[in-house]
Amino acid sequence: MFKAYFDNGQLKVEGIYNSGKKQGQWTHYYQTGIIRAIFNYHAGLLEGKSYWYHPNGFVGWEENYCNGIPDGKFLYFDDIGQLRIEKVYMHGKEVSYNFDGKEMKKN
Repeated sequence: MFKAYFDNGQLKVEGIYNSGKKQGQWTHYYQTGIIRAIFNYHAGLLEGKSYWYHPNGFVGWEENYCNGIPDGKFLYFDDIGQLRIEKVYMHGKEVSYNFDGKEMKKN
């Protein structure tokens, strides 16, 4: 188990290395002890859902990866939990983008 700490002694990040590569869930914290982000890895690559949190504890981002490549829905929330942006990726390519429920066109 890998752990790193802030200068104040508060846990900053924890996770597991397997053969020198990140594996499984890695959790990052704010200095206050609130979870900042959760990433999931397989053989050093992002895999499955990852989350970023606002300092107040609300989810800020929810992202999906397959073999380190964006794949599926990416959701971005404001600091009171309202969905603001939704993107959909297929094999790393953005296929749709919605802002406040409205589809946005790419230039």
